[in-house]
Amino acid sequence: MHNALLEARLLPPGTDLKRTFAAAMLEWIDADWQLAEFSSAGGHFFCTHGVDRRMIQITPTLPRPRRPPERDSREARRAPASSRCPRRLRRPP
Repeated sequence: MHNALLEARLLPPGTDLKRTFAAAMLEWIDADWQLAEFSSAGGHFFCTHGVDRRMIQITPTLPRPRRPPERDSREARRAPASSRCPRRLRRPP
């Protein structure tokens, strides 16, 4: 379950994200999780409970699905075939 999205909650427009962040921290602490490092600027914190470790993040955007890892770095740098210039065909002499 590494890097898996376990839960996402849609917040109403205009929600105070700082208050939501602080409330989320207290919610996890009250559930007997140990608060680890956090970043109020990044809107995320880590907490642990035994061997479990979770990252909780409050963001003003919808969560994005994770992209699968790239197979080959050369392939990643190469533009897709549809965006490359077509090769010029030589006419027979």
